[in-house]
Amino acid sequence: MNEYHKALLKLIEDNKENKLRGIYPNILITSFKGKNNSSSILLHQIRANNLDKLELTNSFSTSVNELKNRINKNNYKYIIAFGQKPNSDHIYIELIGNKNNNKITTKFPYKKFTSYLSSNKIDFSLSNDAGNYLCNNIYYEGMKYIQEISSGIKMIFVHIPSISSDYDFKKLAKVISNFIESILIHN
Repeated sequence: MNEYHKALLKLIEDNKENKLRGIYPNILITSFKGKNNSSSILLHQIRANNLDKLELTNSFSTSVNELKNRINKNNYKYIIAFGQKPNSDHIYIELIGNKNNNKITTKFPYKKFTSYLSSNKIDFSLSNDAGNYLCNNIYYEGMKYIQEISSGIKMIFVHIPSISSDYDFKKLAKVISNFIESILIHN
């Protein structure tokens, strides 16, 4: 057996051990793809332990399938999804996903999140309208799937300003990174 195969076997064994000990990403953050998409830019700036990242395709059905596949492969506790909201100067914490007048309310501990944002001087609004396009679709379909598989995953959707705005994305990335670390410490 050559060195490459030995190293590969070690990675496989380490991977099995990590799975057994629960050392796997338990928080997923998502954005939509696009070099000019502020949610994608933010996704790449967020740094935290036990964090998994997924850039979703800008398609109703493909993005939902990508999210479902990732959920099926991991044991997440939380999903924080990001999307951009044009013509906004602060972030919006979406509380409800809505499709054909069927509404699903988040179970994410958003009060802890908003408290953390406030203490770090990040302006936000709570919103009951995630829109009627890709953002709302992934949010609604994600929470619906979580219910269907009887998972305890808690999902939230956060709308952020577009890159054309004069917004401090580095500060937001740092605050969200620290919030994610605080979730891990307290759970």
